[in-house]
Amino acid sequence: MEKKKTSKLRKDKTERPRTAAPKSNVQDPHAKKSKRRNDVATTQNAHAEKSASPASQSYKSNYKSKKPIQDIVLINIKNHKDQNGGHPHAIMDNIDSNHVSVGFSTKKKKGKRGGTNYTLQKSIFDDEQMSYMRRQAIVAPISEYGKLRQGSMTPKDYERAKQYAEKAKQKYLRNKKSSDCQTLKEH
Repeated sequence: MEKKKTSKLRKDKTERPRTAAPKSNVQDPHAKKSKRRNDVATTQNAHAEKSASPASQSYKSNYKSKKPIQDIVLINIKNHKDQNGGHPHAIMDNIDSNHVSVGFSTKKKKGKRGGTNYTLQKSIFDDEQMSYMRRQAIVAPISEYGKLRQGSMTPKDYERAKQYAEKAKQKYLRNKKSSDCQTLKEH
């Protein structure tokens, strides 16, 4: 018995031209996933283009959420010089010849005991890096600060920074008052 050669024939009985290589039995396990990701990305881009309006273009992107530009508080940032070389601090207030400042970090925990830092809603330098604020503000001489820069915070983060700064300022004033009383008693 002779086997007939089977081929895919069109209605008009002509053979279909092959345009692609035949599929192999081994499939790429990531092929469906990557196609799905591309489809989802294309769909999201299409939705974004439809909803693109002048109002929605005024939003500034950051790593957590989109916030309107008018909801940003500009702050002065200086590097506080310490034994580790220095790190950025937001200058919240001045008292005598000292700055009241709140420190920033890229680490969630601080110190041997692992005290947690306050997580900021957006980076102070508008980069994609996660930023954290130290929970304890400091009062230090102006000479220990350098390299003035501009940064930005959300109003919620700024209010929290003001709370920490006010607490440090009150502690400084209490200590100053008690030290002044002691010097008066000694004289």
